[in-house]
Amino acid sequence: MSQSEPTAPIQPLKPISGVEVICIALLPYFWVFLVHGVLRSANFFVWFYGAALAEPGSLMEKRQSLWVGAITAPFSFLSALLLLRLGIGVPLAQVGLTTRNLARNLLGGLVFAAIFVPGTYGIQALALMALEAVGSKPQDHFFTQIGSMGLLPIEWALLVFGAVVAAPVWEEFVYRGLIQPWVMRCGRPGGLIVLGLAAALALYSISRAWIPSPSIRELLIVLAPVWLLLPLVGVFHFLDRRNTAWGGLFATAVLFAWVHVSVWPSPVPLVWLALGLGWLAWRGRSLAGAIVLHAVFNAVACAALLYGVNDSDVEKAPLPPARIIHPGVEP
Repeated sequence: MSQSEPTAPIQPLKPISGVEVICIALLPYFWVFLVHGVLRSANFFVWFYGAALAEPGSLMEKRQSLWVGAITAPFSFLSALLLLRLGIGVPLAQVGLTTRNLARNLLGGLVFAAIFVPGTYGIQALALMALEAVGSKPQDHFFTQIGSMGLLPIEWALLVFGAVVAAPVWEEFVYRGLIQPWVMRCGRPGGLIVLGLAAALALYSISRAWIPSPSIRELLIVLAPVWLLLPLVGVFHFLDRRNTAWGGLFATAVLFAWVHVSVWPSPVPLVWLALGLGWLAWRGRSLAGAIVLHAVFNAVACAALLYGVNDSDVEKAPLPPARIIHPGVEP
């Protein structure tokens, strides 16, 4: 294809059903269960951390998840590719895994990063200000929680790997490689399905944060993940009436954002980021640009987290008696 020839949406050569998309998206849960069981059976955590610190508990379970996540990431991705190629018979290029126009797509990811990363953090700052204005507090992301624990260098290495490599590759593969084309192909019904799933996630989050006999102000704050979806549904209908692909891209972006609803108000700015991710994958017919944008966004978050930890007393916290010498990075 020439440089001047316009790109077009990914046209599936072999349709992937919604059930197949769900099965692939759930693969990491199988590998997490398997790998975590193997590591515990082999007493890896006892060997590495010591018997006392290897006991189950919220703190140690989060630290153990760094190891499990890093080990399962390649297994999840490779098993998904095998299922796609050998089980379903789908060419990998169909889901955006292609080197075609690679340099142009990578450059596009960097250009979009210069626009969408500052924009996302700017919207996040406004959302935090709004939350503070109504007397509420934001919910910390998993990486923020675990980064404040006084991690070992190798645990930092695992955290950065998960955030900058594993998460961008897997999430772009699932959301922009599988779900977005499926929604675009299904049209309005597909968009309503993923928006309904976003609503279900919001309701689940509310059920966990519910407070008895809330005041009107508290009720509005607690229900924010649901009522903020309503204008987004309206935007979806507006876009879908004009272009089915635009509607599918937008609905997928909302789902991607609301998957992070437990870290409120992160979904609000993540809609903006996901629009950039979706556009790159759709117009570039490749996941390369979206992965670059996603990785840059997460890298900035990791840098901010590392800077915050180095600026605090966390690094002075006692470290567990590890059994090996540690280099440094993390998921």
